[in-house]
Amino acid sequence: MDVYAKIAKQLRDFQRVGRTPLIFPCQVVSVEGNTCTVDFDGLQLSEVRLSATIDSSVEPIIITPAIGSTVVVVDLSGEMRELCVLLYSSIQSINIMGGHNGGLCITPKLVENLNKLSARVDGIIDALTNSATVAQDGGAAYKTAITTALSTLTDKEDFSAIESTSMFH
Repeated sequence: MDVYAKIAKQLRDFQRVGRTPLIFPCQVVSVEGNTCTVDFDGLQLSEVRLSATIDSSVEPIIITPAIGSTVVVVDLSGEMRELCVLLYSSIQSINIMGGHNGGLCITPKLVENLNKLSARVDGIIDALTNSATVAQDGGAAYKTAITTALSTLTDKEDFSAIESTSMFH
């Protein structure tokens, strides 16, 4: 049985026992850790899970909705007890596996700064290998040539903006 057939079977089994999932749109009022409070037609629903799992040994992907945004919530229990966000209209942040490694890398900024760093290193190597020396001057000509060559390397890299502030892993 392929995965789609398994999903269809599980949905049919879910409905046979009288547990048709209720799915409805809500507006996000607040976010509290791995849960949020939503407004459903004037009714405040708290402790709506941002992840389907409640297993504390698992570090799930937590998608944090923006306050005031619309989310689609599913009632897994049929009794308005086990509510979970399914869809998001606006996302504040995404936390993958606990976010212990910081923000994801913004690759275009990383590449731009690595190219700048590479150009500066190439310039230093060029200055060291191609600067002229003069006999009996104690290295003064070599120092002047290197200093002049290095003074042109002004496009300094800045790695401070390569880490995402909204997506963590």
